[in-house]
Amino acid sequence: MASHNSPGFFARQRLSTPKQSVSKDPDALRIGILGAASIAPLGVIYPARTMRSIIVVSVAARDQTKAKDFAAKYSIPNTHPSYEALVNDPNIDCIYNPLPNGLHYEWTKKALEAGKHVLLEKPSASNAAQTQELFELAQQKNRVLLEAFHYRFHPASIYFREILQKHIADGHPIQHVKSALIVPGIFPPTDIRFNIKLAGGTTMDTGCYVVNSILYFTGLEFDSVDKAVPKIISEEIDGKMEGVLNMKDSHGANVQAHFATSLINSWLSLQTYREFFPSVIVETDQKIFTFGVFLYPTLYHFFTLKDKVTGKTENLPKAYGEGYTTYHYQLEAFIKAVKNDGRDTSLIAGWMRGEDSVLNMKVIDAIYTRAGMKIRERNSDLGMTQALCRRDNRFINGGRKQKGKKPPGGNFKGRATYYNPDGKGSCGDELSNNMVAALNGSQMKKDICGKSIKVTYEGKSVVVKVLDTCPGCPKGAVDLSEAAFKQLADLDKGVIQVAWSFV
Repeated sequence: MASHNSPGFFARQRLSTPKQSVSKDPDALRIGILGAASIAPLGVIYPARTMRSIIVVSVAARDQTKAKDFAAKYSIPNTHPSYEALVNDPNIDCIYNPLPNGLHYEWTKKALEAGKHVLLEKPSASNAAQTQELFELAQQKNRVLLEAFHYRFHPASIYFREILQKHIADGHPIQHVKSALIVPGIFPPTDIRFNIKLAGGTTMDTGCYVVNSILYFTGLEFDSVDKAVPKIISEEIDGKMEGVLNMKDSHGANVQAHFATSLINSWLSLQTYREFFPSVIVETDQKIFTFGVFLYPTLYHFFTLKDKVTGKTENLPKAYGEGYTTYHYQLEAFIKAVKNDGRDTSLIAGWMRGEDSVLNMKVIDAIYTRAGMKIRERNSDLGMTQALCRRDNRFINGGRKQKGKKPPGGNFKGRATYYNPDGKGSCGDELSNNMVAALNGSQMKKDICGKSIKVTYEGKSVVVKVLDTCPGCPKGAVDLSEAAFKQLADLDKGVIQVAWSFV
C-alpha cells in the first residue's frame, strides 16, 4: 500500500479541486445535495468531477437564492425549491446529507423512505437510538446508507490499519491507545457546532473522529467510559472534551484509550503545540505505532514505528496512493456499494458498517453521560426543535397579564434562536401571533408577559410580543418565532447575536 511514486504535494492539491468534469456514463448515478453546505464541494462536488459514474444534478437550500448561487458557482445544473422536493424527485438516485447534526436524522429518514441511497455526514444522527433506527430502515428499504468517515478510505489509513492488525495477529497485544484532534478556536460562538438545538458540541464534531479512530484502527471492543472531562462553554455545549475509554481486546484483557478533542484551544497553548496534528498512537507489548495527520492524509501524513526494547524509531513510507483526497476514495466506495445493490460491502476497505455507526454514537452518548451532560436529542420542524427552549407549561403571574405598569427598562445583548410556537405559551396566551418571543426564566419572573421588545441584528429590526419562557436560554438570550427570526436573518444561520430592548 505504501508508495514512493505518488503525486507530489502541489499535484495532490490540483487533484483535490478539479476545474472541469469528465464526461459521464449513460447510467451514472444522479446525486442531489441537501443544503448549500461548505463541506459539499470537498465532500462530493469535486470528487464527482473526476468520476464517470456519478453526477451532481441538484442542490436544495431553504433560501432559493442561496441554492441558485451555489449551483451556479459549482456548475450544478438544477436546484429544487425545498429539501422535500429534492428527496422525492424520482430522477435522483442518491442524496448527500451535509446538513447540521440535528437535521441528519429527519432528512436521512425521509430520503430513505423515498427510496434514495444516502451518503450521510458524521455524526449519523443526534444519538445512538436514532442511528439504529436509520440503519434498520436502510436495510428494510434495501438502500445503501454510509456515514461519511472519509479518512477511513484513504490508502494511508488502510495501510496503517493493515500493519497494526498484522502485528497484533502475530501475538502482540495492545496495551494503550491515544487519539487526539485539537483545533484552535477558529469558530465563533454562534457557529452551528455550538448550537444545542442542532445537536452541537465538540464531541459531536471532532470528537466523532477521535472515537472512530480508536475503534477502527485497533479493533478493540468498547466496554465503558472511565473518565470524561468537558469544558462547558454554554448550556450543555462542550468546547473541549478529554477522557479515557475502557476497552477490551479479543482475549478479554483491559486496555485504556485516552482521547482529547477541542474546538476552542488557544493558539498559544502547549496542548495545541503538541497535538496540532491529529494523531493516533497505539502501543503494544513490543512497539509503538503512530499515524500523524490521520484525518487529512492527502495534505500530509507520517507513520512512525518505535521499538520499545531498542528505543529506535523508524519512519515508514507514506501512502498517498494516486494522490486523491479522502473524500474521493470515499465517494468511489459509496458508488461501488450502490452499483452492487449494497452487497459485499465487507470487501470494501474502510467501509463503515451500520453497526459501526451505531457503536460510534453509543460511545459518544456514553461520554456525555459520564461527563454529566445530556445526550443530544431529536430535533423536529426541520431540526429546529424546542430542545434549547423547551416549554415548561407553567403560567407566569397565574396566566394573567398585568396592566398599568411601565415595561422594564434596559438594553440587552445576547444570542437569538428560533422555534415553532404552538399552543399556549407560559404566559397563558395562545401563540397564534407569528411575531412572538420567549425569554430566559429569570427575566420572565418580572412583569413582562405581553410586553413588546424590539430585536435588532445588523441594521434590521423586528418588534415581537413576549409570551413564553425559555428555561434553557441564558440571561439576555431571546428565542424568536420562526417568522420573526426570518425578518432578521436566514434560518440557516440558526443562532445570531442581537441587541434588544422593551418598547
